[in-house]
Amino acid sequence: MQFGEIPALSQKSTFEGAVPFPGLRRLVFYSYYPFGDDVLFRGNRATLEYLKMTLYLEMVTLLKRHNVFTRTSHPKLQYVCTYACMDDKPRAFDNALSYMKFALSFAPAASVREIPGLTKFGESLMPALSLLGDHANIQSLSMYDIHFSFWDALTFIKSLPLLSDLYALAPTLGEIPQGVAKVDLPEYVHSTYAPLGKRFRCWHITPYTQYDNAELVTFMLLLALVCPNFDYAAVDESYREPFMKEMRSQIAEPRFNCRAPRLNRLLFDGWQG
Repeated sequence: MQFGEIPALSQKSTFEGAVPFPGLRRLVFYSYYPFGDDVLFRGNRATLEYLKMTLYLEMVTLLKRHNVFTRTSHPKLQYVCTYACMDDKPRAFDNALSYMKFALSFAPAASVREIPGLTKFGESLMPALSLLGDHANIQSLSMYDIHFSFWDALTFIKSLPLLSDLYALAPTLGEIPQGVAKVDLPEYVHSTYAPLGKRFRCWHITPYTQYDNAELVTFMLLLALVCPNFDYAAVDESYREPFMKEMRSQIAEPRFNCRAPRLNRLLFDGWQG
């Protein structure tokens, strides 16, 4: 079932006791939710598999008031995508972190979750890690407009031990720890953090974004030294060959060459949604 653009209603309809869509498996709606109660979510807790929706303060309040999502309410829900309403003001949520936590709470067992628009509130992502808590079972997470530094990425992957696929913007190295020379960075990273994210296998870089070839390749090589099964970085198809060429060049450098057998497993390939 899918709703398109629905205008905001000053007096939204309510359907007390009605269960119009029992057994619903797929629910998608954009813009404003057209009802004043949880009518669309009734009778399908045991069957709903796919949910795509816009979040805004009134909708958050409604879902909480009707206790729509609980720890055991939607056992089959596998795909969750939430959007921030473009007309919403930052004060609609205490901060982006509470928005993230609420979106993640929809389906504790969901294997794929997308949270576009998180940065629209101008908040740092990393403090959200302390709120993830019991969401450590997430296997795939899409955060298409999030920038990660290398050090933030390590913290994030550590917090989600079952994470295998991450969809995000091209990352950056960030600030190198004080006292660590750039040439010593691979050995420092490997000895300090490995092994980490044993399930992590692929970073899907958001298409149509700007890349710094050398920095991004360095990032991925360092991540491969930490995550033993990270073998795949997905990029725009047109960037594949330049990245592979840059990667071969960096692996030949002394700082990486001693771990060439591991690093040669890493591939840059075409982006897959």
